[in-house]
Amino acid sequence: MTGALPSPGDYAVCAKVKKEHPELWKGKDDKFAHCALACQIAKDYGPWAAHNCALWKEVVDKYDQDPTTHYDPADYQASIEGVRIGVGGGDCIERCKRDKKCP
Repeated sequence: MTGALPSPGDYAVCAKVKKEHPELWKGKDDKFAHCALACQIAKDYGPWAAHNCALWKEVVDKYDQDPTTHYDPADYQASIEGVRIGVGGGDCIERCKRDKKCP
């Protein structure tokens, strides 16, 4: 599949949204943070960018050999739920809470 791997530019978008919206992740449950950040990225940059951020994050976690990060397929699933919410125009925080991705 062409274009299946996310580009470093997509990861820059992830970092930008994370920096601009600490209320979506700081002090929150991990799955909630994945959901809420992916939701906001989908709203700001579209579903493709949000999907690529989710995929890129897990690829980096799997291979970076950093003991403070870990690969978790459930993180990717929470992010995809966030993309769905963002595309639908829902409130990221409230919908991720309601969908059991609680802080």
